[in-house]
Amino acid sequence: MSAIRLILLLLCVPAMASAAYDAAPWPTPKLVQFADIIVVGVATTERNKTVIHISEVLKGNPLKRIVLSRVNVGIYDEVAIKPGNRGVFLLRKDGLDYAPFALGSYKTVDHLKAVREAIEMVADPGRFLDVRQFPESSDFIYVLAEQFTGWNVTSKEIPSLEWMGPPFYEVAPWKERGVVTLQCAADPQNGFKVRVIAAKPQGALSTCLTHYLLIGYKSPYARRVLKPRFSVTLDARLPEGVGTATAEEAMWYLRNRLTSTDSQIVKDALQALARMRDLEAVPQALLLLKHPDEQVRVQAIQFLGWSRDVRAVDPLGVLLKSMAPRYPKAHAISDAAARALGKIGHKKSLPILERASSYGVQRAIEAIGSLGDTSSFETMLTALTENPSTCAPIDFALYWLVRRSNQQTESWMIESSTTQAIQIARIPKWCDWWDAHKQDFKVVESQENVINESIQGN
Repeated sequence: MSAIRLILLLLCVPAMASAAYDAAPWPTPKLVQFADIIVVGVATTERNKTVIHISEVLKGNPLKRIVLSRVNVGIYDEVAIKPGNRGVFLLRKDGLDYAPFALGSYKTVDHLKAVREAIEMVADPGRFLDVRQFPESSDFIYVLAEQFTGWNVTSKEIPSLEWMGPPFYEVAPWKERGVVTLQCAADPQNGFKVRVIAAKPQGALSTCLTHYLLIGYKSPYARRVLKPRFSVTLDARLPEGVGTATAEEAMWYLRNRLTSTDSQIVKDALQALARMRDLEAVPQALLLLKHPDEQVRVQAIQFLGWSRDVRAVDPLGVLLKSMAPRYPKAHAISDAAARALGKIGHKKSLPILERASSYGVQRAIEAIGSLGDTSSFETMLTALTENPSTCAPIDFALYWLVRRSNQQTESWMIESSTTQAIQIARIPKWCDWWDAHKQDFKVVESQENVINESIQGN
């Protein structure tokens, strides 16, 4: 369940440290972006070491020869570079030597032009905005997304604090793009409790940062770097320009890609626009709800949910209302629409989410746990008792409604390991509990507040 996973989020080590273990193939611009040196040459073996003899340096310090500290990458320790390889090598510094860092760290000579182009894209995406000269490509969309994503977290006292829990565009308010600073105090002797003393300026952005800061500081890594006093500054502004390209030009280019006949280009453009928090793309995303490719429709729904734009409430509600009766068939659309409505959080969506929950739509049930009101408890309990096999997960929503209410939860209400049989077996207990508490029951808090209070209290 998403709310439970939310509590268990850990503060990660800096992105560069974990990036080296990404097992999926990387796009060429990503390899270019993270490489410390890019050379053209040939790999040979000398004294049991793999050595690159260089004919041209495309990025980095001028060298004639590179000794590799290793040739393996990834969680499966795959060989990325072999003696005899001739072409382009994209490497990172590793102690005194260099090493491959992804499966694409070696490319044949046939890829030389693409690597040169990627280097140019990363340095200055401006001229690649001309689709008459450069065809649309996922590689270039990746570059725009990377270059025009404005979200930097810094801390003078804890330099490694460059994180934001989940992807920021999924959780942060899109309308706020300023700079906020949190002043924090920690007590390592008392359970590593962290308090935010002041947030300037206050608002949705500082609230979001506070929420994930508190979650992050429950992790072992965070406790190792904890300081008694520290500040965290978030710069959520988009870069005005990179090279000769402006942010507005980049977003205009990406919006135009939403009409592409290539579904992958459309999905990539939506993801990039989400990273830029582009609310002007909402009307086009709404049109994509009727796209013939289901994956595009799902991506458009996710975009609308992340945007939290109220213009999406009615169209998503209509979509969920039409698709929920078919659940679990076409579950991707139903679940995506329910989750998006939960993120937007408009009370108008509540009856539709409650109805979808009665069909067993998983994400609708989760949304009720975070968005439901006092009347939702009896509505959900009725659906659970009338159709236990389909609605068994509803007891998760009931638990969260109790957590958010003026009543106390009881140990039987949720367990670390829950099966459908356990959920169904709990129905009589829920009925008895409701009979005893319904006169005084009232939902009084948001799920976010409950989580924050729980974190600060433990």
